[in-house]
Amino acid sequence: MLKIEINDTAICRAFQGIEQALTDTSGLMNDLGDSLLASTTKRFKAGMTPEGTPFVPRSPVTPGRYGKAGDRYGKKPLWRSGDLYCKIHMQAKKDAATIGSNAIQAAMMQSGGRKAEYPNLWGDIPARPFIGFSDEDRGDVLEIIDEWLQRAAGSPG
Repeated sequence: MLKIEINDTAICRAFQGIEQALTDTSGLMNDLGDSLLASTTKRFKAGMTPEGTPFVPRSPVTPGRYGKAGDRYGKKPLWRSGDLYCKIHMQAKKDAATIGSNAIQAAMMQSGGRKAEYPNLWGDIPARPFIGFSDEDRGDVLEIIDEWLQRAAGSPG
């Protein structure tokens, strides 16, 4: 068997940088979370799902159900008050990044619901998934990881 040993200071330093970086990926997770939060809010504003399809339009009945407040955001789904959009958030930990919403209506809007299952609804609510992982997100994540590893190795990138 052939064995080659490389004793190059720069290469050894690069491996040490990568090894050190992999012991605490919180910086990477924060970068990934920021990127995913930005793409989620961008899609939300555009009224698009992570798959790139438009949100299901509102029922013509919906604006009338809002009462005196009316519908300040026109016919755009998920935009009655802006509350849902404002409550999309990111949390990064040492080994994970999470995108979510603590808005009371978030789960119903993400997954939808039927009046038969939820009698308090005034009608069926179609799913309008606003949190998810798109093909563009996948490319961005791979690029962020690549840049992060290059920095860890001491490469100018």
